[in-house]
Amino acid sequence: MPRILLFVLLVIFSVSSVRAQEASGPTAERVKTEIMQLEQEKIKALLSTTSTKNYAAEWFDRVYVDDIDHSSATGTVKDKAQLLAEFRTGNHRTYRDDQYNWHIRVYGDGNDGTTVVVNYVASSDVERNGHRAANTDACSDVFVKLNGAWRMVLHQVTPLPNAQAN
Repeated sequence: MPRILLFVLLVIFSVSSVRAQEASGPTAERVKTEIMQLEQEKIKALLSTTSTKNYAAEWFDRVYVDDIDHSSATGTVKDKAQLLAEFRTGNHRTYRDDQYNWHIRVYGDGNDGTTVVVNYVASSDVERNGHRAANTDACSDVFVKLNGAWRMVLHQVTPLPNAQAN
């Protein structure tokens, strides 16, 4: 009998630890609001790259973790230092960044260790290294709350054909 009980407990523990549960309720809604605010700040920081008060590097330096996994629509993977250098030198300019079809999922209780997955579509007009292009992309951002602050640990971009964007 003890072996059966032990087996049942082991199965229950294994299933519950493997399957992540999306959080819901007032705390999850508060977290979603906080993350949406960060995403809106990110858009403003990107748009500042075409102004005389470009603060994009400062925003990304504050929010990105040092070992961010950042993959662009071209398949380029850059580290944080490379991204910040693009903003500081003016080699990255964002003229338009319309984001929509937001999906935000919260995993955890809102405290440190909470993970948030954000998916959205971005239609943008960006210049990199003197080459300007209009793009429509599916984007994913993953945030983790570390030491009381939301930090982005992943940014992934996948190009979409224009027919899929609408």
